[in-house]
This record gives sequence, structure tokens and C-alpha cells, in this order.
Amino acid sequence: MNYSYFFWILILLHCQLNAQLFQNSGAISTSMAGLDVNNENVWSINNNIAHLSKIENPSISISSFQPFLVKDFITSSLVLGLPTKDGAFGFNYSSNGNKYLRMHNIGLGYSKNLGMNLQSGIKLNYFLINAGDFYNKKSLISADIGLSAKLSKELNIGMILKNPTLSKLSSFNDERLSTSIQFAAGYKFSNDLTLHTGIKKDINYPTSFLTAIYYQPNQKISINGGIGTKPNLAAFGMSFDLDNFTLSIASQVHQILGWSPDFSIVYHDVAVRHSPSHLHHPSLLLCPHNHPRTAFSTLAVLLHFAGMFHLTGSDPVNSRSRTSAAKTLSRDSSSAITLSSPAM
Repeated sequence: MNYSYFFWILILLHCQLNAQLFQNSGAISTSMAGLDVNNENVWSINNNIAHLSKIENPSISISSFQPFLVKDFITSSLVLGLPTKDGAFGFNYSSNGNKYLRMHNIGLGYSKNLGMNLQSGIKLNYFLINAGDFYNKKSLISADIGLSAKLSKELNIGMILKNPTLSKLSSFNDERLSTSIQFAAGYKFSNDLTLHTGIKKDINYPTSFLTAIYYQPNQKISINGGIGTKPNLAAFGMSFDLDNFTLSIASQVHQILGWSPDFSIVYHDVAVRHSPSHLHHPSLLLCPHNHPRTAFSTLAVLLHFAGMFHLTGSDPVNSRSRTSAAKTLSRDSSSAITLSSPAM
């Protein structure tokens, strides 16, 4: 047995049980040093659930995040958003770890518009931790509460409170998932430039001060950057709007632990996709609302990528099977779309 894994397990348990469990918030959040409570996209399900109500079409995205370039920490995520008349439902799934320690997170949330300029939301999280001889299998439930408000045409504020109940993991040493809160304001100088500033407080750590900037020089490219204190870190990222894809890449640099790259991808129908400027940040969205025939095919493509990212585990045999199934699903859906297309 490779005992070096125990070293990483101890580090991972310390980082995750005394702070929040790893839960990817998308490459745009990573590029802004985690200052994400005012981001208005499908990743709001993990950032600030209140903003999820601002999506206008069904949305889906996948992402892969590698904290500190450690292979065993890779976090793969899938998020979904479904708008309703007065708000939106959201779903997320994340997985990370190896055969000695694997963690899964499933979340379901709802965001509601309380008025023209005020939104709120609540989300329930289910965490499953499989740590073999250390904990066997443990699970816990936590909640997120989010608020957002538009104070003027240029100024927005947002707040997210995660795990206000200090959910208990184990009676031994009274192990609990900690509580954290983030509050931020975003000022829009123009349609192309927005400055964000805020604070983040975890009950077990000092207050962090965060600043981020969003800049969109044209409709095809957007740039984000951010810095934070305690821990000191810097972040940078870019998004590229291609014909049928939007790609977003980012990385954070921790003062001691180094680089943490993040990558997000979406397949979308160009005919119905919202422009990045409408969403304030170029979120990674799938919007098949006006073209339902393409939704099944698009989801199949994303499932193919999900198989590549090993969203449900690290077993290479199962991963190949999932990828093969996703390819078959994609071929079948493409045939279905061809058959259902109206005659010219």
C-alpha cells in the first residue's frame, strides 16, 4: 500500500472538514479569485443561488478544476438551470478524490424574484464521503442561503451564507462542516467593464478581502482577473465564444500551494444562445428552449465530455464504458433529429 496517500488524505480532510468541501464554482469564479456572489449565470447554483433566477433559458455546463495541480484533488462538476415563471430551479453534481478518499456532492436549489431588483434563493447540499478505514462512509446535509439586489443601474450587491447550521460530520472531536459568508458589490462602469469588491469570512479562518475585474473587449473574448488576501492569491482567466462552443479557462495562484487551473465548456445552439453581454459574464450555457429537437443531442455531447472528465469515479474501465455510451447516445440523438426535421 502506498502510504503517501495518507499524507494527502490528512491534508484534504483538514482543508475540507474545517472549511467548505471542494465544490467547483466554474472557471469564471476561479478567474475572479472566488469573488462570485454577483455572477449571473448557471454557475450561480454553486456561487449565489439568488442569481439563478436571472437565467432565461434551460442551461447546462461542465467543468474540471484541479486544486494545487494535485491529480487526486481534481473536481469534476455538472450544473443545470431550469427557469420558471418567477424564478429558477438548479441542480449540481461534483466529484473528487481517489480510491482512498472520494467525495461526492449533489445539490438542489430554487431562486425566486422578489421584485424587479431583489432576488433570494435557498439550496440544499448532500455530501457523501467515502474514506475507507478512516471514516468508512459518512454523509451530511447542509444549506445555502443567498440574496442579491440591484441598487442602481450601475451598482449590484450580493450575499451568500453557506452552512449556517454547522452540519455535523462525526461525534469524534465534534467534526463539523464550517460556516462561511461572502458579501460583495459590483459597479458597472460600462457594458464592457465591471469592478467587484467584497469580503469572505469562514468561522475558522481570518477574513479575506477580494477584488476582481471583468472586461469584455469584444463579443468573442472576455477577460477576468482577481486578487485575494488570507490566503494571498491571484487569479486570471479568459472566455472564448466560438461557433457552437464557449470555452472558459482560468487559474488561481496560491502564495504557498501554487497553481489551481480550471476549465469549463459548453455546447450550445448559436441560434438561441444569449450573448455574453446580456448575462454580464459570458456564462457557459446551453439554451435549447426554442429548439427542443437539439436539446437531446446537445446533452449527449456534454455527457461525452463528462465521461472524459470521469464525473462519476476514477475507474478507467467504467469511464471507457460511460464515454462509449455517451457517443452512442450522441449518434442516436443525431439520427432522431434528422428524422424529425421538417421536409424542405
